[in-house]
Amino acid sequence: MRVIDNVKYEEVFLIKFLEQLDIELEYKRLDDKDDKLIVEAAKCLAETFAGVTVNKETISEPMVQAVHLSIDDFNEFVYNYMKNVVEQGLCYIATNRKNSRIIGVLACEDFNPDDEIPHFTDNLEPMNKICELLEDLDKRLLETIYLKTNKKIKKNEFVHMFMIGVRSDKLKKEIAKDLVKICEDDAIKRGYKGMFLEATNIKSAKLISKYFEFENVYDNEGALIHTNYKDTEYFKDIPPEKSVDCKLFYKALDPEYNI
Repeated sequence: MRVIDNVKYEEVFLIKFLEQLDIELEYKRLDDKDDKLIVEAAKCLAETFAGVTVNKETISEPMVQAVHLSIDDFNEFVYNYMKNVVEQGLCYIATNRKNSRIIGVLACEDFNPDDEIPHFTDNLEPMNKICELLEDLDKRLLETIYLKTNKKIKKNEFVHMFMIGVRSDKLKKEIAKDLVKICEDDAIKRGYKGMFLEATNIKSAKLISKYFEFENVYDNEGALIHTNYKDTEYFKDIPPEKSVDCKLFYKALDPEYNI
């Protein structure tokens, strides 16, 4: 059984599967006052991005791996990020009600184009390289939206889906899809115009396009907004079987912002 905002969803085949795994899913907005829960949510994301072993296979985000960020260092970054944005009400978690364990997290933010990207030092210095690449993609998105719609994006108009992580390999697609759907419904209610994210590997790009129904973004010249890793200094050694590029994905929530 899945519980979303206290509403029970009974889907026969899924329920039988969840019962076999001894899981009862519950989804909710992350409470900005519950630091213990924020700590656990950050750990879930850090494990997923910096490296976690599921069924003897190590799963990691290629850009994080390329700059040699450890799980502990990335966990520090994620925790600080979530503490900074969680009060915006755009971070969501999936828990197993039977043991209260977090098994999925979606961390988003209210995108403010006027915000300056923080500069990281010491053990988090490698994050600067990742943020620079992502910032370049985001700027190209803003320019494309402006050229195609004549609208300049402001704060409180776009949701930036920054990180999503699921600990359960067998339920990965289902939980990720539910988390994104909850966020999308919430964003529509709150009057957001669109949502976007950066896909850093082949698996996430497939998941986003097939299950989240987000689309690639093409600029005003018809060129795909992406960055080839082989053309960068720090990410050129990412194995092509893992990923060849970082792509921008977008979904308009208001027809006026279709691009």
